[in-house]
Amino acid sequence: MSLKETIKSARDKLKTEDWVVFHKNLLEQKYQNYQNGEKFALLEAVEICSLGDIKIPEWAANGYVDAIHKLKQFQVESLDDAFGYQRPKNRHLHNHQRNKRIKLPVFMACIKAKLEHDAPLTRKTRSKNAFEYAGEQFNISAGLANKLYSEINQLLPELKDQLLNTTK
Repeated sequence: MSLKETIKSARDKLKTEDWVVFHKNLLEQKYQNYQNGEKFALLEAVEICSLGDIKIPEWAANGYVDAIHKLKQFQVESLDDAFGYQRPKNRHLHNHQRNKRIKLPVFMACIKAKLEHDAPLTRKTRSKNAFEYAGEQFNISAGLANKLYSEINQLLPELKDQLLNTTK
């Protein structure tokens, strides 16, 4: 199954309003990143829209066209320069791939630890927190579990609330 087919399958299982809110949040984050000088957010926004069958926002369309124009006019040396792509330094590809792959499962493990063990979703505690439970499950540090959890929670803060409220 292709990535596009996988996304379509997920979309078919979600309520329409949840799908729209999810993508609106993602695109808003990409817009903020773009406003803060992250040119690569343009390509990420185009990817989100393409996979989600969503109209590309005007800011992303304009930025994309401007970047391609600069490339065609030889104002930049490469696609990487045009879209501001730079591979993170001092990071092994394997770790980067693993973190991408386990981000959502770590988030869910933290929520599960909160529900099953009443483990706090904060690191400032003397008792075992949710990040330590998730870290043990995925063989990563509590700090990395916290980082991955926070990345998902920042995108979808209402998801945490829904999961905590609907499972009680």
